[in-house]
Amino acid sequence: MTGLSVIPWALASMFAAASISPSTRTAEVLEERESDIGRQLTVMSRVLEKRLEAEWMNEIVTASLIQRGIEGYYAAGIGALFFVDARFAVVAPEAPKTPEKSQPDDLWTRTEREIESVGGAVPFEGSIVWKHNRPPSPIARPSFDAKKVERLKAVLLDTLAQYGNRLESVADSEHLVIIVSGGAFPPPLVMAPWTGAGDTSRSVLIVSVLKKDLGRDTKDLAARATIIAYRY
Repeated sequence: MTGLSVIPWALASMFAAASISPSTRTAEVLEERESDIGRQLTVMSRVLEKRLEAEWMNEIVTASLIQRGIEGYYAAGIGALFFVDARFAVVAPEAPKTPEKSQPDDLWTRTEREIESVGGAVPFEGSIVWKHNRPPSPIARPSFDAKKVERLKAVLLDTLAQYGNRLESVADSEHLVIIVSGGAFPPPLVMAPWTGAGDTSRSVLIVSVLKKDLGRDTKDLAARATIIAYRY
């Protein structure tokens, strides 16, 4: 699984935006400096892998013989895009909705419901069998670690602050964007196993900074960065 395969619309939409508002640098960059762009993107992708793997061994998809790992792309007029796959959720799961409070039933209504739950053609005839009904147990959702995600943001911003200026083919008016596709959550409540697992919700974290804002310390860069987190 790669970030590009999980959220291809992100790259497509950015390229579409570039085609609508082309940069004056487009022809020069794509024709004369294509090899420089490719080399710089490859190096930055590996730098990101080394930084992230040092923090979260086996929780970040890195390059190997069977997978691509972090991938970098250039969209003229927009900047450099890096796709990262994380095996942990990068957005908090949706909190289950609190059911509306209803007025408690009186003793008569509760007793009537208990008798009806026994079933049968005529539930009020014959002996009464008391039946204890347990509500279905939800399937446990994977844990979400907010501190881990905050650390992820810090590492990404620190890496951009230290090495982003080495992407010399990216103009000061363009962006460096890191798109992290995180782990999935099952629905807030899954009933019995035979009802099926239902749809899952993936998580995405996007960190975007202007090239001209690089070279600053991580704290200052964080204040200028655009950070978006959502589920889909």
